Amino acid sequence: MAVYVMSDIHGLKTRFDAMLEKINLQDDDKVYFLGDVIDRGDDGIQIMEQIMQDERFVLLMGNHEMLMLNCLQNPTSSHFMAWFCNGGHITHFNFLRLSKDKQEEIKHYLENLPLALCDLVVNGRYFYLTHAYADERFLHGYVYLKDIDDPYRFIWERNINDLPRLKDRTIIAGHTITALITEQFHDYLEIYHDGHDINDAKYINIDCGCASKSRYARFACIRLDDMQIFYV
Repeated sequence: MAVYVMSDIHGLKTRFDAMLEKINLQDDDKVYFLGDVIDRGDDGIQIMEQIMQDERFVLLMGNHEMLMLNCLQNPTSSHFMAWFCNGGHITHFNFLRLSKDKQEEIKHYLENLPLALCDLVVNGRYFYLTHAYADERFLHGYVYLKDIDDPYRFIWERNINDLPRLKDRTIIAGHTITALITEQFHDYLEIYHDGHDINDAKYINIDCGCASKSRYARFACIRLDDMQIFYV
């Protein structure tokens, strides 16, 4: 069994499928997606349905899943404006093409997505998986919407200097494209980490701008068993 982490595929199923093929995903493997599987690209709903149907896959809430959920729970013009301004048009169009039963299934799925997994252990190393932010008040198991008053920081925070550094575990997040952290805009984007090497890191960011317009954007994945990095 191998454990993988990916983030921010944003509806690009060609890259999604290419990554699954590249890592040679096996029946007993596990893949954690750190949110933002929808919007911008054409195939967000299709990717989400695939994740929902596969027991090997776990999706955490990203800001784009939250934008969609806000519209489904309270379909006001302000919620739709926020979602569409963030690339939600194509997701909404494809969602409306689904049967009412499938729409309700997806809504229920979104309502129950975790915001974080605080204590994933792989080969004795502890990881804190989240879309954007790790909250020191939550250090065990999954964090859900019902557990907190405001999910904003878990899914929107971009100031990595404000993130806690947890002594006993490594935070892995997406959300903020790594080039914005490294200020390296003219080479292929790479996973960012704050350690001497990735095995020493206390913070790792894996959003390599997959759905951005940059020619240097890539989709990234880490295998936690040996910290090997994959790009497509």
